[in-house]
Amino acid sequence: MTSQDVRSDDLTKTAPAAPLVDNHGALPVIQILRAVAATLVVILHAEIEIGEIVHGAAIRLPLDLPIGVDIFFVISGFIMSLTTARQHHGPDAASHFLVRRVFRIFPLYWVFTTLMLVAMLVAPHAFSKPSVEFGHVVMSYLLIPHAHPAALVYEPVLRVGWTLIYELFFYGLFTVALLMPKKAGRIWMIGVLLILPLAGQLLNSKSDLVSLYTSTLLLEFLFGIFIADLLSASPRLRRWATAGLVVAAVAVATLHHWRPMTYDLRGLYAGLPAAAIVATALLVPARAFDNRVGRLLVALGGGSYALYLSHIFAIGAVKAVAAKLFTVTPLGGLALTFVATVASIIAAQAIYEWLERPMLRIAKRLEQWIFRRSPPRPTKPALEPRA
Repeated sequence: MTSQDVRSDDLTKTAPAAPLVDNHGALPVIQILRAVAATLVVILHAEIEIGEIVHGAAIRLPLDLPIGVDIFFVISGFIMSLTTARQHHGPDAASHFLVRRVFRIFPLYWVFTTLMLVAMLVAPHAFSKPSVEFGHVVMSYLLIPHAHPAALVYEPVLRVGWTLIYELFFYGLFTVALLMPKKAGRIWMIGVLLILPLAGQLLNSKSDLVSLYTSTLLLEFLFGIFIADLLSASPRLRRWATAGLVVAAVAVATLHHWRPMTYDLRGLYAGLPAAAIVATALLVPARAFDNRVGRLLVALGGGSYALYLSHIFAIGAVKAVAAKLFTVTPLGGLALTFVATVASIIAAQAIYEWLERPMLRIAKRLEQWIFRRSPPRPTKPALEPRA
């Protein structure tokens, strides 16, 4: 679930025209969606962690908070499709894409994986299922699925990294697509993202590894690609397609409410609503966010990856201090959830400004040094909504 900065590095050469893009070449709506998605994840984890020290029944917010991850997956499919729309396919495009994505995901992930590993070694009593087994640690750093020695699930040392395993798999599929001619690459992407979830449902494998790579969560990346395709459609068609997506999302969500689906169908009961949210938000003109609140949300979106990776540490700190100082009532637990969320956001913005952005600048220079030549050539004008 990376939160790429969607300014000049990714979109200035591929961004659609207004109303989606501001005058800096960014997609403010996408940045705001990232901020919202990351915050939903933080609130969910804060509720869970703070709930463990509440005396009595913890008060939970009436929100479908896990959908934050699904929004991230839809955004990832959207951005990857949009930013590669003008590139020639071939080895150069594939290598540039993969190196850029690796540099985007791993450095900050390694930082927080290391911090989590140190915490487990120093204070193992603070974790319900700490894992410092060598093989699992190595696989965690590489984001290669490996069964957690204690929990027996495919989670890395930094447990939120499970989503990055899906992201990296998607990037691998996209890299293969860029090695093919454009039409063949598109058939490949759509085919794999449809066939694997379908195979997963038909096979109903007992293997967690097979289930991981045939999950319906893969459909969420495909929904993002579909939404990116809508940008080149007429405004009328975009509105009708978005309306259809909303209707489908409401229908599935209603069905799930009355007859809960199993987790293996999450790509439908959460993925369709996530896609509807993204598609609907993209209909909002960028000028609607040209105000203080909009600019603040866009800024928070820039730090959403840092927030996603770091929030568990801030929440843990608030939880530890509160447990020592207070007897936490249900209402106090709700207040602490708010405090932990705000603390996580503030810490993440500091991390973004003082650690992540400098690391991205270094990664950019390293990428330029590796290739030492111009980036892949564009083949056609940027996608633009038709008049």
